[in-house]
Amino acid sequence: MVGCLRRRIPGFTLIELLVVIAIIAILAAILFPVFARARENARKSTCQSNLKQIGMAVQMYAQDYDEIYPGISMATATSQCWTNDLLDPYIKNAKVWVCPSITSGTYGFNWRHMIKDTFSSPTSGVRMATVQRPADILIAVDVHTADLASGKENSTGGIFANCPKCVQPSWWNRYNHGISGRHFDGAVIAFADGHVKWMRLDQILANTNDLWAHSSY
Repeated sequence: MVGCLRRRIPGFTLIELLVVIAIIAILAAILFPVFARARENARKSTCQSNLKQIGMAVQMYAQDYDEIYPGISMATATSQCWTNDLLDPYIKNAKVWVCPSITSGTYGFNWRHMIKDTFSSPTSGVRMATVQRPADILIAVDVHTADLASGKENSTGGIFANCPKCVQPSWWNRYNHGISGRHFDGAVIAFADGHVKWMRLDQILANTNDLWAHSSY
């Protein structure tokens, strides 16, 4: 009886396996940053949508309150209401207040110039008729609440947006509630007329007059 002959199937050599592994590693190194950028683009788009809704809420609030922008705070019988509390009836979705790239906190408002330069309570914003360039004036933006000692940006937002070169109270500096560059070294801004756009962080920090209404509206 003639036995059955089995055909031997050659396997991969060690060199071939190493080559395959190296190719996979190279592809991963190329694709992972692309995937990360795509995810950040998605978060940036969500952030733009959030600030668009906030900008619209500001417009609706002003129309309901004699064309006056919302203030930074307002005392009630039992608590203190902040700007986001005043705008909540026009949004009705808590997730709109939180940028998807941060862990907690909210977007910051231009408290020095749009919503009154004072901590008295209650406060009110400026009148819409006062703002001659609403398409140029920042009203809400991505912010962070970095540690005052280190000045390093963290992943927490805040209710204020600090004008970087304005004169601040003694307990304040430019790093507290500073503008965040978490979206590709830039921030998303809602303007006083309701439109939204992304700007580079260095452009925002350098533009202390036109953007912040530091000298005039």
